[in-house]
Amino acid sequence: MYARVSIRSAGLLVLALTPASGFAQAASMPPAAYSVGATYDSARSRLVVFGGFLGGRYVGDTWEWDGATWTKSAQPAPSARNSPALVYDAKRGRVLMFGGDARPTGDLGDTWERVGDRWRELTVAGPAPRTTHVMSYDSRRDRVVLFGGIANGAGLGDTWEFDGNGWLRVATDGPSPRGLYAMTYDAARGRITDVHWTPAGAEQRFAFAVLSRV
Repeated sequence: MYARVSIRSAGLLVLALTPASGFAQAASMPPAAYSVGATYDSARSRLVVFGGFLGGRYVGDTWEWDGATWTKSAQPAPSARNSPALVYDAKRGRVLMFGGDARPTGDLGDTWERVGDRWRELTVAGPAPRTTHVMSYDSRRDRVVLFGGIANGAGLGDTWEFDGNGWLRVATDGPSPRGLYAMTYDAARGRITDVHWTPAGAEQRFAFAVLSRV
């Protein structure tokens, strides 16, 4: 069994699962799923969490944390999925979500936005279906940047940008194909940086790559 621990420090919410014997999941908090998508909606001061995988099933719930209370949204939501990418678009004041995976459907390639507490699917062409990818918001250029992921079990190495109207493929010569990594925007330097685990013989190392165009 697992207990969920929430730690708030300097405005940062950290969620973790820790072993606990006889722990009963409270009804007023999300289930202990993994591979969820999450981002912070700064306009509404809410952490938004969607999807994941739990007990052999895909999750399609939307939860919000306001710093004191978890609330499960009763509004219609995207289909249940594992490993979607969520990011907050500060210029447009909305959460953007792309992709993920669910069986037997497979990898997903749909784009959704969350305005306030409502999800809306965007009918725009964009990246190929994928999972375990990451998105980050480039505040200097007002673009959501998506890189990599996994499709049909193979790593992807393409870079896409979303400007609020549509997706544009901007690069194929960036870092090597990968999924299951971290990426964030460095506002001081105007760069997006990713960090990933790379096996190197018996060693394990982290590598960094600049993704954002200048």
